[in-house]
Amino acid sequence: MAQSKLLKARNEIFGKTIYDPNTFTHLFVSEEDFYNLKKKSEIEEINNEVFSGTPNILQAPVRTYYDLTFECNLRCKTCLNNSGRAAINELNLEEALKIVEGLKKDGVFDVRFSGGEPTLKKGWDITLERAKELGLTITLNTNGICESKTLDRLIELNPDETTVSIDGAKRLNDYLRGEGSFEKAIDTIKKLKAAGCRVTINSAVTPLFCNEDIHGLLEFANDYCDDISFFQYRPFGRGANLSGKKSNYKEMGAIMRKIEELKENYPNLKVRTRGSSLQLNAISENNAKQWELLEGGADGFTRFNIMPNGDLYAGGCVPYVKPSMKKELILGNIVEENYSLLQVWRFSEKLKQIRVVSSELKKRCNSCDEYNHNCGGFTLEMELYREINEGKNSYCKF
Repeated sequence: MAQSKLLKARNEIFGKTIYDPNTFTHLFVSEEDFYNLKKKSEIEEINNEVFSGTPNILQAPVRTYYDLTFECNLRCKTCLNNSGRAAINELNLEEALKIVEGLKKDGVFDVRFSGGEPTLKKGWDITLERAKELGLTITLNTNGICESKTLDRLIELNPDETTVSIDGAKRLNDYLRGEGSFEKAIDTIKKLKAAGCRVTINSAVTPLFCNEDIHGLLEFANDYCDDISFFQYRPFGRGANLSGKKSNYKEMGAIMRKIEELKENYPNLKVRTRGSSLQLNAISENNAKQWELLEGGADGFTRFNIMPNGDLYAGGCVPYVKPSMKKELILGNIVEENYSLLQVWRFSEKLKQIRVVSSELKKRCNSCDEYNHNCGGFTLEMELYREINEGKNSYCKF
């Protein structure tokens, strides 16, 4: 069993953000609550200076997603960003290293590397290795289709978590992700597990999902993984042409409830079926007013996204809803910001507006009888999709 890692604490205007690198979760506390928590737990404190000019947001993201490349060795039918070839303006290794060093200075806790297929990026391992040296919690999203030397290097690096994408049982997965991809991916998972690595599964739920896929994935994950996440596929990118059929929120809700029912049979497996909306999670309620604008989801509130060329977005899916929207949604470029997120995170007028809109959408979700029944809540990308789809979002009642 891996040794438990220390909790980490970052200064905030209201008190502290506590991050648990063992569970990849966070907690907001007042100074008084933090003092009491320190009596029970050993905590590593980040010595960050508090900026008081933006009272209703966190000092920095909790997690940052960094897409290293668009290059990929698969052509999945559900791929929302049409990954395949690397973009001509992707950042080089030197720039990638400066990014992770900047994230550490900014006070970010957690960096999730993705793509494309991130292990195809030249120097991917050096970037992860540097992030780990800096004390960042690092996770890697991969399709699991890699050469033996790449897998050996991944095992050597031993990220805090490696997430492998599998989109159903063998029949469905190979239809969506390519013939033979299922066996290769599960072989990678088995080897990671045997080497003592923490490994998880991400599964995109499509209209083609059936009981065979649910049962098959849960059984396999129970034997080889620490957790498994099911999430709704996005109907854009290559996903826009998926069998000409799009699920609605009731169909998706039925699938997710079926998974919820079955997960009781797997008490040692963590099963996630809902969105990642930010929950009000303070130890005491006396500072609840501090969260007035924090209750708007995760994108732009606790999480941020870096594209392969350094562009910054509130949400990793939003750049791909419609190519012509990118200019409206881009918040900046981390290279042009001297490898720091903080100016954009704290002062971007676009991001401020996104937060206001997201907070209103969250209020709408809270008042809806389908929320946490047939629906896991809004996502920024699907609300943008509504704008180009005649005002319709099939994942939403409204």
